[in-house]
Amino acid sequence: MPNRGTHLSAPVRYTPRVNHRKTSWYSELYVGLDTDCVSQYFDFLSVDEYNTNNYTLNSSGTGTSAAVNQTAKVSLGSSAMSVNGALLLQTGSTAGNYACAQYKTLSWILDRAIVANTHEDQSAKNLWFEAAFSGDVSATDVDLFVGLSETAASVVGPSPISQNYIGFNVSNGATAVKYISSTGGTSVSGSVSDGSGNAVSLVQGTLTTVGLKFNANNVDFYVNKNYMHSIQVNSLPTSPLALTFQVVTNSATNRTLVLDYVYVAKNR
Repeated sequence: MPNRGTHLSAPVRYTPRVNHRKTSWYSELYVGLDTDCVSQYFDFLSVDEYNTNNYTLNSSGTGTSAAVNQTAKVSLGSSAMSVNGALLLQTGSTAGNYACAQYKTLSWILDRAIVANTHEDQSAKNLWFEAAFSGDVSATDVDLFVGLSETAASVVGPSPISQNYIGFNVSNGATAVKYISSTGGTSVSGSVSDGSGNAVSLVQGTLTTVGLKFNANNVDFYVNKNYMHSIQVNSLPTSPLALTFQVVTNSATNRTLVLDYVYVAKNR
């Protein structure tokens, strides 16, 4: 007999868990492969997922390293975490040393409207970003950034250069996870909290999942798959952006960012 099960016609997209856009990061994201959606996904399971052909590694000081760890265990200071492959980004051991890895292609833009002859295939269209990361935060002497930025050697820390970026960071002296967005050097940021109003903190040795969704009017931020906050388009960068990850040490100890995976997609 022929298969009488459910048949779906492309394109198929995820719907919110309830009828509200803020309840699910997946809302309107394409299911499976669809040519109307352009995407990048790196799970860092093999060493060739990070290489100097695709990434630029900017750093200060000596002892900086960036490499994929393919083992099931990752050492992070005194903590050991189970992760099936991860990108490890490590600083030197002088206060102010940083390591910043940036994908070489400026693939993403958060335009509010169609701009003729400038990324018109992606302008004013939905964008999704998600990553899972951890870091050396127990001594509260690091700056971390995971997100999208214009071409720049440094995004956060004592010597930032980028003026246009969006993503998540942890600041020196704290472990709180914050959303952050900058356009032309004017930035907005804030701590994210769970449904009970408690600040979400990065725990050394534990992965935290962060995500954002752009819909041409604003950006919704998510932590561990839960909606946290929204900001309006006037606070968003309009420059072309690339995947960017950074760790900064603010002590005489090298510090590490652990990135389990990163995913970004946008409607054409």
